[in-house]
Amino acid sequence: MAISAANAFAGGSNINSTVYSTASYAFAAGKLYTIGVHHSGSAKRSTQQMQGGGLSWSKVTTNPFSTIATPLNTLDIWQAISSVTATGSVTLTTSGTVSRCCWVCDEWTEMTTVNSVVQSSTAASNLSTALLVNIATPAAGSATYGVFGVPSFTSGAMVVGTGYTLLSTGRPASEAIQVKSEWRAASTVANVSSISIAIGGIAIEISSAAAAGAATIRQLIQPDLHGTGGNRFLGNLVEFVGESQFVYEN
Repeated sequence: MAISAANAFAGGSNINSTVYSTASYAFAAGKLYTIGVHHSGSAKRSTQQMQGGGLSWSKVTTNPFSTIATPLNTLDIWQAISSVTATGSVTLTTSGTVSRCCWVCDEWTEMTTVNSVVQSSTAASNLSTALLVNIATPAAGSATYGVFGVPSFTSGAMVVGTGYTLLSTGRPASEAIQVKSEWRAASTVANVSSISIAIGGIAIEISSAAAAGAATIRQLIQPDLHGTGGNRFLGNLVEFVGESQFVYEN
């Protein structure tokens, strides 16, 4: 089956704080969860910790933007794979007080459960009507995931790129900040269009379990270098995406 994505939840808060909690969610075993976080304040901050939901979260990458030289906004992507079914909220902690924070959590199926995120890339613009985030050519069957942030949710602020499916938009009520996530089958670029505004974006490749299961079989032959009776067949090397296995045959 092909890799697929769906939104789990999205939200935001306009409370000045260093700790924010999402709504409770039932995380399913064997699925990958990605959370895009966007926050802003009077100085550059980072999301230092994410925990909860019975998962072990790790940061994929971060992208400070909105005046690139002295950024006030930060965009992050975090990931976790649930080994058991568990229900709970996720708590994120920033490196200092931020005034607005929003998030979007998406759920993936049919991805690899080891090294799911193959690569990531970031881009930002101080003032633009579109943003492209380029990545190296992804493997066949994988997915490209884009997360974008703008400091304003003015009508039409962000429209997903051609060929992409919108997953969700997270924002706090009555605050000028939002984060949006999109996905599609393997592509070298994630992009959005917008009104003229500061934009930050992250693109990642998520590997497919179906692609990882595909195997190439190569015969290993020891050549006869001394003319003593011909080449010797050693066995088969079975190569999967990301791993190899030698199969000896007598």
